[in-house]
Amino acid sequence: MRISIFGSGYVGLVQAAVFADVGHRVICMDIDADRVERLQRGEVPFFEPGLSEMVIRGVQGGLLTFTTDTKASVESSEFLFICVGTPPRDDDSPDLQYLMSVADGIAEHINGRKVVINKSTDKGPRVVSPPTKGKLYSWQARASPCESPCSHKSSTEGRVSASVMPSGSAPIAAKSLTADATAL
Repeated sequence: MRISIFGSGYVGLVQAAVFADVGHRVICMDIDADRVERLQRGEVPFFEPGLSEMVIRGVQGGLLTFTTDTKASVESSEFLFICVGTPPRDDDSPDLQYLMSVADGIAEHINGRKVVINKSTDKGPRVVSPPTKGKLYSWQARASPCESPCSHKSSTEGRVSASVMPSGSAPIAAKSLTADATAL
């Protein structure tokens, strides 16, 4: 599969590394050019057991790349994972500016049938709520220049413990995360 991950934070980077580790071609897009450069060198900005090694393997194997180019990320992949933060606002509702920015970028550059999977969360490990998803999905109706429809899905992070990656091995995580895309 050709996969693009939008956001290289805790959720997005782990998702990207695991997909690359099982052989998928992955582009991890982030708006922070400095972070992209560091990740391309294998410098992971947080600790997750085994993640640095996975990122390095993916980059060295040519399966994992990092970019700030939204257009290339959208046009090059069939599966688009949105993994950006939705921090709480003062009224405790999720701030959707980052999520909507990604959605607008996808709408601007969409070039064929895509599956868009939202893994952004609000209030910790919860997946973005149904009213929020409705706002996200409305972007296609008003902005998509493409004749081909998009499929929209939301997926949990798969976080069971303090670690995103199950203890023992990446294949367990890869099977779970790959199911997000292949079951659609």
